[in-house]
Amino acid sequence: MISKQWQQGLSFIQSNKDASFSFLFYGFGLLGMLLSDLYVSSNFSTSATAEWAFFKSTILIVSTICLLGFDQLFVRDQTLIKRYFKSFLGYCAIIISTVVLIIFFIKDYSYTKVGLLGLAIFLMAIQNYISAASRGNYRLWKAQFSANFWKLLIFITILTIPNIDTIHYFIVVLVFTVSTGLLLGGFKKVSDQFASKEYLDTKTARLMGISFLLHNLTLVVAIYGEQFLINLFGAEVASSHLFKYVAVFTPIALSLNGFLGFYLGPKIRIKNTMDLNGYKKFGIRIFLFSIGVVTVSFVFGLIYMRTILDIGWQELDYWIISCLFVITMVRGLYIATSVCLGVFGTKKFLQKAASYTWLATIGYLLGIVAILFIYKGVVAAELICLATLINWILRLAVSNTFTIKTFKTRVIG
Repeated sequence: MISKQWQQGLSFIQSNKDASFSFLFYGFGLLGMLLSDLYVSSNFSTSATAEWAFFKSTILIVSTICLLGFDQLFVRDQTLIKRYFKSFLGYCAIIISTVVLIIFFIKDYSYTKVGLLGLAIFLMAIQNYISAASRGNYRLWKAQFSANFWKLLIFITILTIPNIDTIHYFIVVLVFTVSTGLLLGGFKKVSDQFASKEYLDTKTARLMGISFLLHNLTLVVAIYGEQFLINLFGAEVASSHLFKYVAVFTPIALSLNGFLGFYLGPKIRIKNTMDLNGYKKFGIRIFLFSIGVVTVSFVFGLIYMRTILDIGWQELDYWIISCLFVITMVRGLYIATSVCLGVFGTKKFLQKAASYTWLATIGYLLGIVAILFIYKGVVAAELICLATLINWILRLAVSNTFTIKTFKTRVIG
């Protein structure tokens, strides 16, 4: 009996090994970033916590810009993986040089620290390229290794190599994970089983890539932009206070919802039978899933605040907790719209969605700047959290509107 069950278990794992290992690496990433952020918020000084949040947000935002939206196109046309690589390196050099130069004059960092920050951004951009290429080739576990395993390694590095500059943690880990990702070869030619059914010429790919970039950049800015701006303004108390609550309450729910978006995109594309009714049912399933994971995430957050950080009930910032709860729910719902729009959206709808989302994002960024000019400390953190909530609600409304329009005009072939 045991032998038969064991064989059945092995058979199941083998038939689902890509999904299983994908989830395993995603889980490692979830755990690593959760533990890293919790450790930083609990053990680093206010200044060091703010610097951690700044480096993390800068690296993730700028490395995303370097891809110029082509990471989304690799699922549609795998031949772009090799065709675009040289251009990608050139864009990286221009974008990273521009950003680090601006940071050098604003933050007054040393040449060494600015140079290391630029190197970290470049390594993360290469890692993102490898991950996107692996995902485009339907080698999902290799994609997840590049996308998320570094998050566990950076926590291990923080514990084993204490008392070094924050930027060195990113450099050490990214050098290792980029090297390993290259050796895994998930970016290599796809098998005939998943060969491209769509060929995008360079001009079309560039225009669609820009649309994806504009759309995806608003997503990255919505996630990390507030910490980037807060630290550019030197508001360390606001940065540290907001970072602590985000780190404690949201990672479990956001990471699990993020994995759904990563995993379901290629699956929906292969099946290619999604219609408007299917989209609505898909959204309901995502909503129900989000209720469960958000509840678990926030219960964990309350327990951690009360027991590990020893914060009394009267000391908790219930305004930020409430805003973060709604934000996390909205971001869960956003998964259904963004996945379907990304996979099936036409160039016209992608461009319109990106345009409206950018309007919301620009308003959001200007709102943060205004808040930082007028308010300081905890009050600034609370108002920025409210601005983030409004931004996510607007993002969801725009994405859902154009996803519905996509399915109303889509013909299933």
